[in-house]
Amino acid sequence: MKVIFSQKAKQSLADIYHYIAVVNQAPENAEKFIDELTKTANDLLSLFPNIGAKANKTTRYIVHKKYVITYRVKKEEVLITGIYRGQNWRKV
Repeated sequence: MKVIFSQKAKQSLADIYHYIAVVNQAPENAEKFIDELTKTANDLLSLFPNIGAKANKTTRYIVHKKYVITYRVKKEEVLITGIYRGQNWRKV
C-alpha cells in the first residue's frame, strides 16, 4: 500500500528537522532522525496499514520514539495526517 505524507505532516517533518539541526545544533542527527521516522512510517504502514491504535473512527496512530504519527487508511493508500511530539499530542 502506498504511504503519502500530507502537507501538515511534511511541515511537521521540517519543523522537527529544524529543531534538531538548529536549536540542538546537530544537523547530522536531524537528518538521521527524519530518515528513521519516515522509513518506519513507510515500511510499517505500507505492509500493515491497520497496525496502529485507533484515535477515533477514521484515524489511527503509531509511535516512533517520542513522536506520534497519525494516519488514515484509504482504499489504496495510507495518508499520514500529522506528526506530534508525544507530550503535545492528544487523540484527534
